[in-house]
Amino acid sequence: MVDAVIVLRSEAEVGPMPRSYKFVKLDVFTTVAFEGNPLAVFPDAQGLDGATMQRIACELNLSETTFVFPPANPQHTALVRIFTPRSELPFAGHPTVGTAFVLRGDGNAEALVLEEGVGPVPVRVARDAAGALQFWLTTPPIAFGERIDPAIVTRALGLRPSDVQADAPPEVASAGAPFVRTGDRHRRRSRHRRRHRPARGLHAASRAAPSRERTALGE
Repeated sequence: MVDAVIVLRSEAEVGPMPRSYKFVKLDVFTTVAFEGNPLAVFPDAQGLDGATMQRIACELNLSETTFVFPPANPQHTALVRIFTPRSELPFAGHPTVGTAFVLRGDGNAEALVLEEGVGPVPVRVARDAAGALQFWLTTPPIAFGERIDPAIVTRALGLRPSDVQADAPPEVASAGAPFVRTGDRHRRRSRHRRRHRPARGLHAASRAAPSRERTALGE
């Protein structure tokens, strides 16, 4: 985890003091530095508007950057806005877990509630059998939408039609951000094939379906 500061100065700004915002760069879903999913967290983003947050996320060029504000409900921990380099997301797993980790810091809170675009997202703090700190979130309700032609998905992922599970055809699902999920009869082999044949024509097809269970982060 790395602390840094970003300094903003607009052409219309008057005076010698630019605005500065501290942010934390960390790796989620790993215990090894420079592995896992990278994330930038701005623990106090008050004063930033949506357009500026989007420009910052684009400049940092990480998969997601989060910006923290006071919660609308005082019983909750914080309001969190999540940005990719291109757009804002109503919810995402690793930014939620990583932001909870930063906000808890060295405290002893056992639960946090982050207000996101989809609504309040609860995060539970625990330790595993070895004593490593973990953060568990419950995803928002998952909604399922239209079915997708399996031929489109298999062509995009470099799979054969026989690789798709008959009882899990491709379909759109969403826990805030829509994606395509499909059942793969040979998941391990298909992962290997995807590494050597980039997906084309279906941007979200290779994203795994989120579980209604929870996602953990080890310290």
